[in-house]
Amino acid sequence: MSLTSNLFLCVSIGDIVYVEEILSVFDRDTLGWIGRIMYIVSGPRDPCSNSIFQVENVDTGVIKYVNADLVKLIVRKSSEQ
Repeated sequence: MSLTSNLFLCVSIGDIVYVEEILSVFDRDTLGWIGRIMYIVSGPRDPCSNSIFQVENVDTGVIKYVNADLVKLIVRKSSEQ
């Protein structure tokens, strides 16, 4: 497994991340946005692995739940703020 496939395991609350949502499977349309991790839901089989994130869009303020694999990049760690 590459680092990008395991990136969601390194995310913690307060991190600023780049999220890429798939809008249309057939056209491969995507929507990318920057958000702040508000809450982390761990996986049912392994409580140490992240499965779902509650993320606040930094531009609009909208809060939504996203699957952990939609996080493509950690822009800034919470420890760096």
